[in-house]
Amino acid sequence: MRLVPRSLLGRLVLVLLTGLVIAELVSFAIHTRERGELLSQVTGMRSAQRIADIVRLLEPLTPAERRKMVNILSAPPMTVSLDRSPIATAEAERDKNTHALLFSAMLRRFLGNEWPAAVTVSENVPPPFQPGPMHGAKGMAMREGWMPMNPTMHSDMQAGLLFVAQVRLHDGALVTFDTHESREATDWPYRVLLSLAVLLAAVIGVSLIAVRWATRPLNVLADAADELGKNINRPPLKETGPLEVARAARAFNSMQARLIGYIRERTRILAAMSHDLKTPITRLRLRSELLDDAQLRARFTRDLEEMESMVAATLGFLRGLESGEAAEPVDI
Repeated sequence: MRLVPRSLLGRLVLVLLTGLVIAELVSFAIHTRERGELLSQVTGMRSAQRIADIVRLLEPLTPAERRKMVNILSAPPMTVSLDRSPIATAEAERDKNTHALLFSAMLRRFLGNEWPAAVTVSENVPPPFQPGPMHGAKGMAMREGWMPMNPTMHSDMQAGLLFVAQVRLHDGALVTFDTHESREATDWPYRVLLSLAVLLAAVIGVSLIAVRWATRPLNVLADAADELGKNINRPPLKETGPLEVARAARAFNSMQARLIGYIRERTRILAAMSHDLKTPITRLRLRSELLDDAQLRARFTRDLEEMESMVAATLGFLRGLESGEAAEPVDI
């Protein structure tokens, strides 16, 4: 199986499609990356601002009032807790990826230097609805204030990023915020995929029509060249169309005219030579009649008749007459 088509049409279509697919993939990758970064920034900014608002709300409250307020404020996709242990320094340093650094910067922007904060980010974490044991910052169990969900409902939800932020209040209380960002926010935009597929199909259709239209003069030129071998006096090509096509048609017509002139010139020369051969043949015939040997005279006469018939056939062919041999039965 040939990977590269042999026809010019197939090769042009292959080159166009390859370039188009590469361009579409690169543009889609750039679009998806920028979209994911933008959505992550928006989601992280919204979560950081909410954390800062909750911290300012909890700061003047008593411990009992804070616990009641935490139960009220815990709502998807963020849970608030007052009973979590501090995030280990090694774990916080290990989780300083791009998402963690960006979220920490936004959180410090909204909190200022008044409240110290620590942030970790985990990837591919299921939503905080699944009952189960806690695994520190790397896993989420059902938090206080959350309603347990059916496991079948949870299986339909996608894993995502888990932002764990801890802020220490002025009285030493540690507030933990668990924010879950679904993968749906950073997943591939299927509408963009659909639009790219429609665009690709439309460009493929237009490319096929354009390439076929552009290569049609080549097919006409090939047919004319094939027919030229059968009929040298065929009508000339129309010198119309694009500049290159008209130039090729003009060159083909010029070649055909030169061939016709060449054949006519050679025909005139051959006709003159055949006509001039009749005179010496006639003289030889007359001289053969003077031979005394009858057998030798008969051989000379037979050779001269063959020469005369060939000359006559040549002249007849050059005049456009068809002088073919008579059909004879052949024993095969």
